[in-house]
Amino acid sequence: MEDIFQQTLIEAYCCWDNFRGDAKRETWLFGIGLNIIRNLARRSPQYNFNFTTEDALEGEHAEDADPVQHCMKNQFSSKLETAIERLPEDLRETLVLVIQNGNTYQETADILGIPIGTVRSRISRTRAQLKGIYDLYMD
Repeated sequence: MEDIFQQTLIEAYCCWDNFRGDAKRETWLFGIGLNIIRNLARRSPQYNFNFTTEDALEGEHAEDADPVQHCMKNQFSSKLETAIERLPEDLRETLVLVIQNGNTYQETADILGIPIGTVRSRISRTRAQLKGIYDLYMD
């Protein structure tokens, strides 16, 4: 983690002349850090991320829960995780920034260096793709 932080600062220092001031400095730095992490993830399988673990799913069980509901919930979580992993990288990145990290659409657009309309479009396409899984298990 410290290596990524250090790389981010070095990259920012080297590219300071390219900072246009369109975004906040911290957003610009976050974007540099995200690009460094993205490049590491592409090169090394040890940096691949998972959204949940089996242990986390076990914690979802309530004592009085219906076993069928519990099974359905676990199947849904597993299918959803698989579907998210299979999303194209641009959609998955956008989803993680907005949903998991809690960034606004504008912050996400600044981090990824894309128009806000593209963020909206990507989130809409992602929701449409994932909705089919939800409908399958919740009907």
